[in-house]
Amino acid sequence: MKEVESLLELQDKDLRIANLQRMIDSIPEEKAKIRDELQGAESALENAKETLQTIQIKIKDLESDVDGINAKITDLNIKSNDVKKNDEYKAILAQIDNYKADISTCEDSELALLEEVEDAKDAQTIAEKNKQHADSRIKAAEQDLDVRETNCLSQIEKFKQDRSGATEGINDDLIRLYERLIVKPTVTGHFRRGVAKIENNLCGFCHLTIPPDLNVKAMSATGAICGCCGTIIFTD
Repeated sequence: MKEVESLLELQDKDLRIANLQRMIDSIPEEKAKIRDELQGAESALENAKETLQTIQIKIKDLESDVDGINAKITDLNIKSNDVKKNDEYKAILAQIDNYKADISTCEDSELALLEEVEDAKDAQTIAEKNKQHADSRIKAAEQDLDVRETNCLSQIEKFKQDRSGATEGINDDLIRLYERLIVKPTVTGHFRRGVAKIENNLCGFCHLTIPPDLNVKAMSATGAICGCCGTIIFTD
């Protein structure tokens, strides 16, 4: 069992290295997710700014309309000075009243828009604060991920150094078989174990039944090879 025990120690180090590497590999995706959060806050702020700008443009348009109507009223007042007929004069006054009604409508619309401006300004202020908070959270999160990557790389280097001494005393053929096994892909993407213990006459990796003669062989120093999955198997 000595070589198998050494293989198990080696596998433990490889498993730790693989888990640390998975943590490193996940960092770009995690950074992308938190940047999406920032993008959402930025989009909300841009929408708030655009909403406020749109309302302000509408107000300016109304003010321009009022100026235009007032210009027409001025022209009609000037024109009324030259009118001689009573009917024509009344028609001008009626038109002026219509224009004044239009101005009143514009002013009512402007008042409503001014209330919308206040709401839009409040919404923009909230969006700006949310953006600032998102900036802070994301900066902190990215720094944490950078620290995680640095720590993981440091630990991987340590385990690799430890691993170099863990292969001593193990048969070269057994090492090569083990290393061929652990690089095989798995459905879950997790570390593929090269050594597994027999439990209840089942292979610890593929969970299929181990024949009695193979079970006996698995008690040897080098263990045995599962006929189904090729994993190095052992038993007490």
